Formats: sequence, structure tokens, C-alpha cells
Amino acid sequence: MDKDHERIEEIILASSLTLIDSMIKIANSSSRLFNDVLNHFGSIYSEFISQMRQYADAIGEDCIWGFVDGTTQKIARPTVNQRMFYSGHKRYHYYKYQAVVTPDGLVSSLAGPVKGVRGDWALFHKSKIADDIIEEFDSNSVPIGEELCLYEDPAYAMTGVTKSSYRRPPEYVE
Repeated sequence: MDKDHERIEEIILASSLTLIDSMIKIANSSSRLFNDVLNHFGSIYSEFISQMRQYADAIGEDCIWGFVDGTTQKIARPTVNQRMFYSGHKRYHYYKYQAVVTPDGLVSSLAGPVKGVRGDWALFHKSKIADDIIEEFDSNSVPIGEELCLYEDPAYAMTGVTKSSYRRPPEYVE
């Protein structure tokens, strides 16, 4: 933990950084620390894939084990670089976070913050959660077609480890 505190102090004391950049780096360090703690607890369970299957059974779908979505945290209007944090859609300045939640209510992954102008898909891509899941499938020799997925809203682009509903159902063609 002392190294993390030293790292945070280095970030704050860096004279070339603006206050906003410093805050983002501190938040990213906190997010990495949170994910490291989760990974430590995750290593306690030797059979991650087995746990994912139990989650899928609890949900009632054969392949969905968790839910991924982004959320926002409003911030005061920055004095510099306002556009980087402003969403015309939501009409406020904010940071964006992403969480993966399992059916028992545990947050199994937390990513962010990123600047508010970034979308859900950009944050998902930056978090590399899909890469981690694929690596887990590969290391456990999960056969193709038996992979488990995260459920996402249509704002995300589907990957091999995610599924979502359609934005608009396709028209019936006879």
C-alpha cells in the first residue's frame, strides 16, 4: 500500500500536470488498486469458469453470467478543457465509469474514470475486460460455442464475450 501512496504523491506533485490531469491519474490508480484487490479475491476461487456457469444458471440463461454498463458522476464545470468532460446529450460535465455486476450483486470489474465525452463502448474497450475473459477461456480450454457472455445494452458493440438486445427489432420478411 505504501507504494500506492507514494505513486499518488508523485502524481499530485508533478508540476507539469494540470489539476484535472492529476485527478484523473489518481482516480485511475484507485481503479487499478480496486481491480488488483478483486483479482486477489478472484484467485481464491480456483475455478472461475465454474463460478461463471453458476452465475449463468442463476440468471436462467444458458450463457449470460453478468451485466456490464456505464454510469456517470457529475463534476463541476472545469475551467479548462470543458469540452472533454461535457455531454450535449446529458447536458452536464462528468466522468464515466463502467462496472460488471454478477447476479449476487458483486462488482466483478470496475473501470474508469474516463472523460465524459467518451462512450460506453470506448470505456469497455479501454478496460480490456473482453481480453481478460478470452484469456480465461483459453487457459481453461473452454470449447467454442460454450463460452459465457456478459449482457450489455445496445450502446456497446457485441464481441465474442458479450450479447445485447437489438436497438430496433428487424422487420419480419416473408
